[in-house]
Amino acid sequence: MLHRTLAILLCSATQTLAGGPDPQAEAGRLLYEEHCVECHMPDGTGESADAVDNRGLSEAKVRRAAKGVDDMPEIELTSEEAKAIVAWLAVLEERGGGE
Repeated sequence: MLHRTLAILLCSATQTLAGGPDPQAEAGRLLYEEHCVECHMPDGTGESADAVDNRGLSEAKVRRAAKGVDDMPEIELTSEEAKAIVAWLAVLEERGGGE
């Protein structure tokens, strides 16, 4: 968990210095790719199996889902990691699901 948190912080700092995309959303993208993309698809539409469209979810819903819902496994998320995933889901919502 500490390794993942440090990677997120490093990614955030690098993006800020480079003037790249929102560092919190970029950290969320990495977490999303690690934990969510297999079922919820790269664009967040969740068009596989029973996975729901998760674009634009609130932090409360992300935290609740991280505890495990139906067939979804439980994942450990810090508060900052949950906020980062929410930031990425907001980006996906703005894009209309397109990557």
